[in-house]
Amino acid sequence: MNCFSPSREISVGPGVRVLCATWNVGGAKPTTAEHAGWLPAGGRGFELVVIGSQENALTIVLPHLLQLPTAHALSSEAQLVHEWERMVFERLGSEWVVLHTVGLLQMSLTVFARKHALGSISGVQSSRSATGLGHGTMGNKGGLLVALKYGNSSLGFISCHMAAHIEARDNRNHDFWEVLRETSRRAGSTTPLFSFDHLFMIGDLNYRIELPRDPLSAATVSDSQEKLRDTPEAYRAATALVRQKNFAQLLAYDQLRKSQQEGTAFVGFVEAASFAFAPTFKVERRAGTTYKKARVPSYCDRVLWKSMPTAVGNITQTYFNSVPAVSTSDHKPVVAHFSIQPTPVLHPALNSPLLPVVRLSDVRVFLRGGGIDFLSETCDPYATFSTHPPGMLGEDTPLSATLRSKRRVPWRRLLEDVTDECAREYLSAELTTARLPHGYQWAWSARELPVLRPRVQSAADLRHVNLIVNLFDHDRFGKDDSLGTIAIPLGQPAAHGGTDDAYQFDVRMPVAWEGGMAFITCVVSVAAGDAVPGALLQAQREGAGRAASTMLARQQRASCTGAPACSVQ
Repeated sequence: MNCFSPSREISVGPGVRVLCATWNVGGAKPTTAEHAGWLPAGGRGFELVVIGSQENALTIVLPHLLQLPTAHALSSEAQLVHEWERMVFERLGSEWVVLHTVGLLQMSLTVFARKHALGSISGVQSSRSATGLGHGTMGNKGGLLVALKYGNSSLGFISCHMAAHIEARDNRNHDFWEVLRETSRRAGSTTPLFSFDHLFMIGDLNYRIELPRDPLSAATVSDSQEKLRDTPEAYRAATALVRQKNFAQLLAYDQLRKSQQEGTAFVGFVEAASFAFAPTFKVERRAGTTYKKARVPSYCDRVLWKSMPTAVGNITQTYFNSVPAVSTSDHKPVVAHFSIQPTPVLHPALNSPLLPVVRLSDVRVFLRGGGIDFLSETCDPYATFSTHPPGMLGEDTPLSATLRSKRRVPWRRLLEDVTDECAREYLSAELTTARLPHGYQWAWSARELPVLRPRVQSAADLRHVNLIVNLFDHDRFGKDDSLGTIAIPLGQPAAHGGTDDAYQFDVRMPVAWEGGMAFITCVVSVAAGDAVPGALLQAQREGAGRAASTMLARQQRASCTGAPACSVQ
């Protein structure tokens, strides 16, 4: 039977409209009128309402005491709800339920859903990460995750409260990675960065506006100059830009965007290109926007999102604003509306000689960071390959060969060997916080990389498949360290040549890596349909994949030899 049918129609599920709001309530109870200023009566126009709160010290009570309807699948822990969220429910009305709530001290993340949408929702789960004082033991800062599927679209929502104060940008970057690491571990998944069609990060992220000495002159914007902190001069300069409504200039000094540019946090996340509202912190507790002189006005409260490459075109932000009328907090809430088109439903095909052939070649990886192995000063890299949606490569995860003892060098020495201009420009950035003194580089040959056979029903399905490449450093005595992850869409790029059956394209992209900055370059070749036999013959001639392996094979070898199996963290 020919299970590879290019004429098959791809089914889709329902789309969804989402309201995301982040609100540092400053330990005070909002008024009913303040809720009315940002939340449409009856939740008009939305299927999901997602609210992250911080510094929410109000009494926590059980929904049955508040008489709030909840989805039947909620755990007892998830049924804890802040009293002020009762006011949200009253605004939403009887057609809504509390789908899920997760909390950590004075933080909460609550997802409300329309009753008629419950049949489209599945796989609800949650997780939390405590950061802050005592290396997270106090839990005064951290992140909360709620994950779900709406139809076939996988959605992740993370609400964070990160380290405070203008000088703590490096700590905030660390919080970002710690929240991702801990929420993924406790939710039993890979990193949230590559687990969802759409991942939202909201909250009081606490990144500040960091002005140089003369912020009104572009000539003074230099990382090498001494920065002003929360001083009267910086306050006056920032408030002058606010009065001019020159929000774009303020964002030029935004620490979060600087971290994105440097590759040290929020790599791949997007938010509104421009802001039409003033900084949301630190304001007087009254209507309007008047800033306290103790802090430089800053965009602490944010809504960002990251989509799988194949799903980027499925999401649209339709509204983005703050709520200046709020008078009970020293932060103004931030609200964003999203319209999300459904993710196509793909069903893995049976194993067949007609399955497409996907190969990576000319793979080079460059890392700039601290020491990976402090004892040997070396790196033993390997890669694992999976897909999103999951399962399109079968149950046994393909692995590259593990390269031995790639020794670190000073990062400026590394740049001498980087011939790709995109990689050189990215890795040579002058950093303003993190110290990344060392460099590593390596390349995999055709023999060391697996030949991949995506189990799609048709060649056209590849445009909905992302190849997830996870990089690791093999540790002989402990868990293997992550060196970052990328997602490569396997569909034929519009700007590239080739045919529907055979095409290739270049990949040049930053790697999301907690340890520093990383960049990968490679060529992806895809053969489908009539081109498959020739591609398999070419791979055989080149010895492709002969030194590669799979996760199961590695574990079997380890059990026979007594060596530690692949164990990642």
